[in-house]
Amino acid sequence: MIMRACTADGWVAAQALPLVWVLRGALGRVRFETLRGAVARLGSGRVRPSDVSGAARARSIDAVARGVERASRHVDGATCLVRALAVQAMLGVRGVRSEIKFGVGRDAGGAFRAHAWVECDGRVVIGGGEELNGLAPLPAWPG
Repeated sequence: MIMRACTADGWVAAQALPLVWVLRGALGRVRFETLRGAVARLGSGRVRPSDVSGAARARSIDAVARGVERASRHVDGATCLVRALAVQAMLGVRGVRSEIKFGVGRDAGGAFRAHAWVECDGRVVIGGGEELNGLAPLPAWPG
């Protein structure tokens, strides 16, 4: 039997898929504070932040963001909030602190819109780009 080599991104996406799926299912069924606490507990006490630094830290952050994006394509309804929660949970397990940020605004037609993204080390990890245009930021959610 021939086994295919799996890339690091593929492994991260494989880890992210069940998490994205569970988070997607939990939103709307579980109190947000309960979900928030569960995400925070995933990362508590796993790896000391000092254990992950420099280039390895940056690669880990980028791999998590790519893996969650990749996994999210296979979960219907994986919103920006689901992706942000998954990224924050997976970074926490790796000892990397991040913040989920929320913003609200109006689209071109005047309809209300909201968006969630994750920032780490002063940069947007997931959920950035044009989606941030015209949003008023709300208080961050550290994790």
